[in-house]
Amino acid sequence: MVRSDVLRPALTQRAVFVLLFLEQANIRACNCQPGTPLAGSGLEGPHLPTRGGSMGELIFVYQDRKQLGPYTRKRVEELVENGSLSPAALSWAEGLAEWIPLSSLLYGSRGELAIPPTASRNPPAPPTPTQPQGSVISVGPSGIGGWLLFFCVTLTLLQPLAFIVASKDNWEQARLGFEALPALRTAVWVDGVGLGALVVYGIVVGALVWAGDPSGRQHARRFLLIKAGGTLLVQILGMASATEVPREIWVAMWGGAFSVVFQAMLFSAAWWLYFAFSKRVRNTYSSPSR
Repeated sequence: MVRSDVLRPALTQRAVFVLLFLEQANIRACNCQPGTPLAGSGLEGPHLPTRGGSMGELIFVYQDRKQLGPYTRKRVEELVENGSLSPAALSWAEGLAEWIPLSSLLYGSRGELAIPPTASRNPPAPPTPTQPQGSVISVGPSGIGGWLLFFCVTLTLLQPLAFIVASKDNWEQARLGFEALPALRTAVWVDGVGLGALVVYGIVVGALVWAGDPSGRQHARRFLLIKAGGTLLVQILGMASATEVPREIWVAMWGGAFSVVFQAMLFSAAWWLYFAFSKRVRNTYSSPSR
């Protein structure tokens, strides 16, 4: 005799198979959808999420080069409202053939998700970020360092110190002749004020470049041109104001003026070439507008 506790599991399994068979037969007969109650069975089929965005609809989001989710539609709407997700982020839900903007998925036509003919349960591979057209790929050093840092230190520290020392020496040497040669005093004042203004301008430019200003290369180039031309102009004005000094002193002043102009031209030319051909400068200021 077969034990009843052995028959019970077997009968239960057979009952399940019979109910499933009846359900499939009933669906074919009435052409109904899953979730429609079976006629005469008292049972109800599995409920599937609707297209209107029920809690069963799972959404994947691709933002900041990361795939997030899946989330329910309600959770996605909450994240969009609090700013955690951007409406412009890419999104995917079951039934979509490709990633679409999150705003289109949430707030598309009548707020419904359009299901293409070929539905898929797995999200496709997210788009691969590409290099924007016209951008420059940095190869080599970049940022404020190396010779670019030395340029900043020169303009903000070394050049002002050198100017203070040189101005003090010039003043000590020339002040003995101020009473006898008033024109000499004027020439020294013109030279000191003009070159001092260039030094102050250099401090400002050096600080901007050192701080990482996006237009640092433009500031530096403009300064180099003004330094070369401004130094020449200051020396010409200084010599023009000293025409009444003796010829020997005037010739000596011209020699000093020539040396100052030559040094300024050499300084400006060397750094101009650096800013034109340096890899660090090109990588740091990659935009053509810089």
